[in-house]
Amino acid sequence: MKQVTVKIGNIDTVVTVVDSKSKKQILTANDIEMDTRAEKAVQAALQKAKICNKPVARYDTTSKTVTLR
Repeated sequence: MKQVTVKIGNIDTVVTVVDSKSKKQILTANDIEMDTRAEKAVQAALQKAKICNKPVARYDTTSKTVTLR
């Protein structure tokens, strides 16, 4: 778990990033369910884009570049 400061508009916001190991200790059951639904929604959107032959942007964290696939 680590905290990251993110600027949203003119407001600095502290966001807590939770790794998968400590997920069950920190998050509530509702938070875990919401995360699961969000992950499935992203997977469905990626699958739909693939079926419709639409490009999908991917971010490479090592080279810090964006590519279209």
